[in-house]
Amino acid sequence: MFTENTYLIMLVLTFKSVKEKKSQIHKKIEIFVKIKSASPASITLAYEMQCRGEIVFTAESRHCFLKNGKIISLKREMPDLFARLADMAKTE
Repeated sequence: MFTENTYLIMLVLTFKSVKEKKSQIHKKIEIFVKIKSASPASITLAYEMQCRGEIVFTAESRHCFLKNGKIISLKREMPDLFARLADMAKTE
């Protein structure tokens, strides 16, 4: 169980990105992040960056969770959080 002195670390396992279109540095870029999938051992996030409604960059990252330096099952260690993340992945 977690206490206020327990740290949960989300470690990046993989990161993939694609530059879709050029964008100028001084232009406003909107960043959208969604949970693509959640399993007991990892979570995958999807990113989309838009400039004036056009997609200029997409990316995806996969993460695992560490507690006290060891990989954990989020479903077992924090079932409420895991359930929320899994629900968010279903609705996207």
